[in-house]
Amino acid sequence: MTGIEITNIRESLELSRNDFSDLLGVTSSTTIRWEKAAVKQIKIDLLQEKLLTYLQAKTLYRNDKELIKLRNGVMESLIIGGTLMAIGFILKDLLKKD
Repeated sequence: MTGIEITNIRESLELSRNDFSDLLGVTSSTTIRWEKAAVKQIKIDLLQEKLLTYLQAKTLYRNDKELIKLRNGVMESLIIGGTLMAIGFILKDLLKKD
């Protein structure tokens, strides 16, 4: 995954760098470093890669209403319960039947 792809995912979810960093379990400076890499492939751990790939697919193929619901759910989960709750919300979304 490239820095541009990471930036696009974060911006599609309308997450601040701090919130996005919390979701991935990294510092804000790490997110900034990833985003500055632009077209260079970023080395990230497997869980982060799977999470980002899933979010990328969801932000590309969802209609506006579904994307807003995903954004709001991720943000609410981050605010209420932190990273683990947000990941749980995403996993629940992943496992639901369309």
